[in-house]
Amino acid sequence: MNGYQESELEGDLKTEEVAAQELKSDKRHQRNPACRVYVSNLAWRTTWRGLKDHMRSAGEVTYADVYLDKETRRSRGCGVVEYEDEASAQRAIRELNETTLDGRQIYVREDRH
Repeated sequence: MNGYQESELEGDLKTEEVAAQELKSDKRHQRNPACRVYVSNLAWRTTWRGLKDHMRSAGEVTYADVYLDKETRRSRGCGVVEYEDEASAQRAIRELNETTLDGRQIYVREDRH
């Protein structure tokens, strides 16, 4: 093989690795619906990192996301957080519902999706 073909092959392998990691990540954060909570009334400026940091007080957060509008890429004011275990998710509902994040009172409930 010449250098060009090897480079293409390496690129294809890296692409496959990235795709496999993304699939693994998607499966990881959809593992157990009982471990997920839905968070609403988020401030427009709240990021997934800020949400994760706030929700961490209830337990080990394995995934956090703030939903964005597809066209404007602006926050839709809600998101999801997944915990390592169901007990942490229930603790988040009890302890973090109606707390303040980025100047707004947030609401935490079981995720219905």
